[in-house]
Amino acid sequence: MTPARRALDALLRLHPNFDLLSVEWQVDPADGRSAARWAGPWVLVSLGKPSEHVEVEPAWSVHKFAIWRATGDVYVVRSDGTVGDDPIFQGERSVGSD
Repeated sequence: MTPARRALDALLRLHPNFDLLSVEWQVDPADGRSAARWAGPWVLVSLGKPSEHVEVEPAWSVHKFAIWRATGDVYVVRSDGTVGDDPIFQGERSVGSD
């Protein structure tokens, strides 16, 4: 299992009440099936849950994260699209222990 996948699993365990809304592996769009052609170093993840107090269209509480593919370090994605300076947890040092 790759560091990024271990980090994704750890992130889901860290937020058990959130649904997995999306995962963007940044695969080269010219060949979306080839794992050998990464277009970027990040795995972008959106987690969230619908509001229980909205009756018409559910309002989602969405939390975005970026996983550094090589190490599995997980960062919070800020509202402007940048990541924080420090990871919320470090991949290979803490995520790999199951």
